[in-house]
Amino acid sequence: VMNMDGTREALNVEGRVSAEVDLDVDVGDYAPEGFVEKSLHPRIRPLLSPPAFTVVVCLFGVLMSGVTTGLFSSSGGSVQRSLGLTATDWGLISTLFEVFAVGFTVITAYYGGRSHLPRYLSLCLMIFSLGCVLFTAPHFAFYRGAGARFSSFDICSVTSVCSEGQNTQKTATLLVFLAAQLCIALGSALWILGPIYLDRHVCQSSMNLYLSCLYASAALGPAVGFLMNGALLDRWVSPWEEAPSSLTPDSPIWTGNWWIGYLIFGAVGLVCVVPLSLFPRYLPGTVEVRKAKLKSRELVMDHDADQKTTMNVESSARDQETPRGEKVRKFVAKDFKTFSMACKDILGSFMRVFTMLAHGTENFAVSALSTFLPQIIQAQFGITPGLTSIIFGVTIVIGAVSGIAFGGWFVKWRNYDGVQTARFCFIIACVSLPLSFSFLLLGCPGNTVFPAEEDDLILFAEDLCESPNTCRRRLALFIVLLFLLMFTTFSNNVPGSQVILRSTELKERPLAMALNSTIARLTGSIPAPLLFGLGLDRLCLVHSSETCNGGTCLLADNTRVKYLALIVSFVFKSASAIFLLLAWRFYKKNQACRQIASTSDSSNARLC
Repeated sequence: VMNMDGTREALNVEGRVSAEVDLDVDVGDYAPEGFVEKSLHPRIRPLLSPPAFTVVVCLFGVLMSGVTTGLFSSSGGSVQRSLGLTATDWGLISTLFEVFAVGFTVITAYYGGRSHLPRYLSLCLMIFSLGCVLFTAPHFAFYRGAGARFSSFDICSVTSVCSEGQNTQKTATLLVFLAAQLCIALGSALWILGPIYLDRHVCQSSMNLYLSCLYASAALGPAVGFLMNGALLDRWVSPWEEAPSSLTPDSPIWTGNWWIGYLIFGAVGLVCVVPLSLFPRYLPGTVEVRKAKLKSRELVMDHDADQKTTMNVESSARDQETPRGEKVRKFVAKDFKTFSMACKDILGSFMRVFTMLAHGTENFAVSALSTFLPQIIQAQFGITPGLTSIIFGVTIVIGAVSGIAFGGWFVKWRNYDGVQTARFCFIIACVSLPLSFSFLLLGCPGNTVFPAEEDDLILFAEDLCESPNTCRRRLALFIVLLFLLMFTTFSNNVPGSQVILRSTELKERPLAMALNSTIARLTGSIPAPLLFGLGLDRLCLVHSSETCNGGTCLLADNTRVKYLALIVSFVFKSASAIFLLLAWRFYKKNQACRQIASTSDSSNARLC
């Protein structure tokens, strides 16, 4: 019989913990492993603590989210123009990252969770950093220079003649980006294993604060990326050549310096590899934290003590002495049945499934808009890519970080249990929904009315390319509403994760978080950029031929673009609110059933 904290009513906590544990995923005490740890840990032992680990993984989080969201989204237009890619191609590159991340997430959670977590994370960080460097390779290999790409007749023109061989270059460019995204996707292990490592070493009451710091780094990273590109994108793509005289940063086809940011992030990541790898498998005091959690009835123990999926805290120190060969043999043994049973256990709860689907539908809107919104803002309001990146970055950091901090703080301040936390998520989703109509403010009045004749439309597009219309007041109002949208959207991050963690057995928490991430990507961030990119390409009215692959979009149907953004945001946020309502109701029903079962009230048991 389970109560809302997930602990078994029959758990014996009289002076000692008597829960059995599986050898492969036990929670041991601190013990340095290897020459480096044994040599350095006596000197740095005060730093072997959850706060120190949180600082390092937060730096990792800033780099990871900064590259995948900040740099990627803000540099999209310049990459497309520099290398001859369309919005669909850029959406495909974004989708490839999500596909790779899905594949790595479950493997990372199931096997990485059984390894030396800090070393595993440091290896992922190193490969991620090398992927950032590889992402810049197409610029050096395929960028042809301003003299080859621009001339006096093809700037803002729809009539220039394309050279041969561009399709081959485009294929090679996409293949290099594919390989880079494969490496960068390994960094997604942080979002699964980072919280799990912290959960082993801190009490539940402090976990919200640590998760808030980690998720805040996920929001701070995009801001760093956007602000960095704000200083870079108003500079020409190649520092060794001058920009064409007819182009200015205000032009819709300006090509900014998009690749230096990736090199900077990659270099910082390589520096962070060493301190992350120095943390031990278990921090000092792990056993005491686990015993305190069991005594306070915070841990979930869904299985009987003789089953393989339970835990033994007291035997973990003895298990550390088990021969390594025996551990390896057990590790590589066939365990597909155990894995499938664990997945069935987690997905057997409607409450968890609806919470994961809510994250997925919310993620669809966030992924689609975050990938292309900087380009849309630049085109709709006629501002430079650097200014667009700064404005968007400031909005992201203030809105998202404050929203994450508010969500984690409010749940802890009110001391909410699982049901109350689920209700809070639903209420916040309802508050966020009307803010989707802020996308109706996209676009300046002079950019939404177009000539009816095709020839006049082409001339209008070429004039607008050289002298775009601007409307700063309308932009300011849109940014304020976008901030509120970010605040309410990210307020659900920490509470939503806590709903899943609180209702899941301790050993299954890594897999539960992995399944949550996988479902969020399968239903949200994998299809969203590709589908939204296809929609944007179809809404382009006039193409330039300067990319020789369909052409850069000189003029889009701005009215339909803003309606497309509104529909994506409103529809998927509505679905998220409905899923959160269902999750809350199922969680409340489960709590009532557990209370009835704990009191042995057979008359009301049939209601469950």
